[in-house]
Amino acid sequence: MSIGGMFLAHEMGTDPHYPSFFEVFMQDRIHQSLKPAVRHVFLVLAERWPQAVVLLDHLDEVFAIMSLFLERHYLAKNDALFSESLYGFKRSRYRSQEGTGPRNEQHSKADNSNTSNVTGQSEHMKMSALTQGDRRLALLVTILAPYAKAKLDALYIHWKDTLPPSPVVNRRSWWGGNGSSRGQGRRSRSGRGETGTGGGAAHSGVEGEDEQKEEIRVRLRRVFVAMYPLLHAAYEGSFFVYQWAYLLGRRKQYSPLLHIAGQVLRRLSQEDLQPPAPSVAEKKSLTARLVRSFKLLLLLGIVAFKLLEWWMSSPDFLQSPRQKRIVPPVPDPPAPAPTGVLLPKDAVLCPLCLRPRVNPAVTSAGVVFCYKCLLPEVRKAGVCPVTLQPCREEQVRRIYLT
Repeated sequence: MSIGGMFLAHEMGTDPHYPSFFEVFMQDRIHQSLKPAVRHVFLVLAERWPQAVVLLDHLDEVFAIMSLFLERHYLAKNDALFSESLYGFKRSRYRSQEGTGPRNEQHSKADNSNTSNVTGQSEHMKMSALTQGDRRLALLVTILAPYAKAKLDALYIHWKDTLPPSPVVNRRSWWGGNGSSRGQGRRSRSGRGETGTGGGAAHSGVEGEDEQKEEIRVRLRRVFVAMYPLLHAAYEGSFFVYQWAYLLGRRKQYSPLLHIAGQVLRRLSQEDLQPPAPSVAEKKSLTARLVRSFKLLLLLGIVAFKLLEWWMSSPDFLQSPRQKRIVPPVPDPPAPAPTGVLLPKDAVLCPLCLRPRVNPAVTSAGVVFCYKCLLPEVRKAGVCPVTLQPCREEQVRRIYLT
């Protein structure tokens, strides 16, 4: 089967247990858009209230705490993250057939001897419900990995911009010199110690150790700045490889984070879609009503947020009432220079040829001439003939009268 055929077959959802690539891709996009949405909200708040800038300064920490409470709630209620529950997914514990032990071998032999229908059932049996430890592991991987990646990105940008330029040194002197420079430093410090007092020699030795430690720190930071792009490419590339493997049916996990947690995404079954019958007290409880309507309000909130984002992007909204002032009047035109060409009393006449203007053109100073009269003067002197202000040929604008 070709790659296009695999893609179409996967998008048709032939597997009743696993979601299609398009469904998983869309929920992953929603999950990745949560942090930019929170950043945009904080930016709008900071423009209105400068005290909210502290939220932007600690955006990674604030978003991690918000995600902790949000994802913990959805994992406890639905065994899925927020974005996964929106698409009707559920996380399950995944047990591979290539497990160790005689029991797994017996299951593997039995699966090979059965028909394709039984094989599908055994594939389904490899998935089991999440335990409390699985939920904690999913929460830890989901929050800690993006947080650590964001902090490493910020550290890389900071050190890349603040580190001094790397000097050209000998490779053998990378971790402290090739012996000669270190020996010269020791001899120079010992020489200063012999000529000076004992306290001065001790102080010089402490300064030398501090300089050596700082030099090691700088070199370690340079190593990090040089190696981090490769680590970043490996991190992002692992997600790309897992997505392609999921698309081609080679893996059941869409991302390496799911593989680390030992979990897979599956569609909700009919049993999962049937909610437990609530008691009479739960139906009448105000808290229960709010919880039941939370999903609907959250979906409506996402749509409302996109509308507000479009509306608040206009400059008129971002401008405070104090800044909304009346447009100032047009300033007065520049005064004619004493040594420049005199303006005629009749405004219809050209100041150069003193005849009615033909093909009018205006300079950057706002004086109108005939185009054929003005252009040679500007090319020759580079100034407006009346005000003597600098004017280039590309600044001359022709006026088309109707």
